[in-house]
Amino acid sequence: MGRQWVVVGVFCLVVDLGFIGKALSPDWVRAPGDALATLAPFHANREVADIHNRQLSDWVLQFHPWHHHVRESYLDGRLPLWNDMSGGGQPFAANMQCEAFSPYLPLLLIGGDNFADLKQLAQLLLAQLGCLLLAARFGLSPLAGCIVALCLSLSSVQQAFALHPHSGVSAWLPLLAWTLLRLRERISLRRTASSALLTGLMILSGHPETAFTAFLAATLVAICHVVVAKSGLRSLAAFLGMTGIVGALGTLVACVQVLPFAEYLSWSFVDELRSVSSHDMTLPATYMMTLIDPHALGTPWAHRPFQGAWNFIEVAFSIGAVSIYFVLVALVNAFKWRRAARGARRSHGWRP
Repeated sequence: MGRQWVVVGVFCLVVDLGFIGKALSPDWVRAPGDALATLAPFHANREVADIHNRQLSDWVLQFHPWHHHVRESYLDGRLPLWNDMSGGGQPFAANMQCEAFSPYLPLLLIGGDNFADLKQLAQLLLAQLGCLLLAARFGLSPLAGCIVALCLSLSSVQQAFALHPHSGVSAWLPLLAWTLLRLRERISLRRTASSALLTGLMILSGHPETAFTAFLAATLVAICHVVVAKSGLRSLAAFLGMTGIVGALGTLVACVQVLPFAEYLSWSFVDELRSVSSHDMTLPATYMMTLIDPHALGTPWAHRPFQGAWNFIEVAFSIGAVSIYFVLVALVNAFKWRRAARGARRSHGWRP
């Protein structure tokens, strides 16, 4: 049975390489460069209407220059703590989205300008690995696991924000859910450490809001197994306690980034947070239509007809939809495990 899962993994790798395509060559970068058409001197040579999605300008205007500074600093033998080109007085390393301590950092040091392509490939493989392990843990077939892995990794939100830290963070969700499921079954030092390490790496990937949401989603999957399996309140309380320990240890792993970010947030970003919190963060039920038709609310490049949410809600909603899916799968398979415990034969015997 294990060989079939290896074949599925190789198939996912082939799909990923075909999807990224020629962007892996040194002469190409798979990035939204058309956003520069709104700025001088580029706007003089190109129609502004040609821009596909104005919301993706962050990479070409911010992330890419930041990554250059991070790479040059490390190659010069110094930490990217400050940016001499910024006169705001804020520490550069406190900005989590610059990915100065990201687990994807080795790809930046090796790939240079091709970091965008290598990171997209890494995100695909990471999400697919977690989905395959999670599917096998749930007792699904290799074919079903392959479908889950490809659907999640190639989903609209993962690709729309492929160059943003949101996708880099959410790619850890399936793998973290798998480790927490193993921790729920048997608490051990090794499983606690692995869960905490994954949590820390997810936080270091650059977007704390998405990391927090993904951690809650992964925890919810394991909690559903505890509840449906009727393990008792004591077992549930013990797992919740371990989850809190895992979260604390994961934050400690990421403290090299979290501590300067917390200080930066406390005095330079608090006004914006207050203004954001005053907005209505709820979503109408009609947004569920985008799970079936991504353009049900219009297209991002046609501004006036577009009725979709702004970036943060869009990502939060997509992560929530993924978490709901995992919860449903967890509930269905928990009932299957209960029947198996009563003597029913399992159709898939390999469990990672």
